[in-house]
Amino acid sequence: MIQQLLLQQAIPVLIGILAAFFSWLFVKYFFSPKLAISENISKKVIGDQRAYRIKIRNRGHRICSDISIVAKLEVRGLEPLLTQNFDSFFIKTSFNGTYPALAKGRSIVFHLFNETQYDEKYYSGDFARRIEESSSIEDLLSLTDDTKLIVYVLGTDNFSGVRKLFISKEYTTSSIVEKSFCKDSVRINNADN
Repeated sequence: MIQQLLLQQAIPVLIGILAAFFSWLFVKYFFSPKLAISENISKKVIGDQRAYRIKIRNRGHRICSDISIVAKLEVRGLEPLLTQNFDSFFIKTSFNGTYPALAKGRSIVFHLFNETQYDEKYYSGDFARRIEESSSIEDLLSLTDDTKLIVYVLGTDNFSGVRKLFISKEYTTSSIVEKSFCKDSVRINNADN
């Protein structure tokens, strides 16, 4: 009698758990935004000016809205006594606030600037001097042997309201190429010279 009662209660609980799991899978794969972030940083030199660009493309089936972008520089071994510690700094971009909407198949390109946001009172004068002397993104990515740039993009599916965080690959100095992006993708145009 007790076994039959437990079985009668266990079956609906198991069905509920399975239904929740399949609902989560359905929302994750069909109703979440799908954005692609370029694998490289495109560098364009005009005279003595340099522009560093990263491209984002909406690969989803619907509009992606409320797009936020943050670029973060991670530097390991900045302080001589703490060589295994990471220090993180935000890099200024041409993208302020949120981008209202990105239609299906459309792309946006944003620029990186060689300006960081950090609190000088926490760092030695040597570091502040090295930051001030940095005239390019390459200089910032060369602060130590283990310096990388990571871009975080947060977007919302316009239909379902599902938000998703996209994280770029870790960019280093070798990720910077003097080529433009292909028109309909986030790849670099290898036809450029």
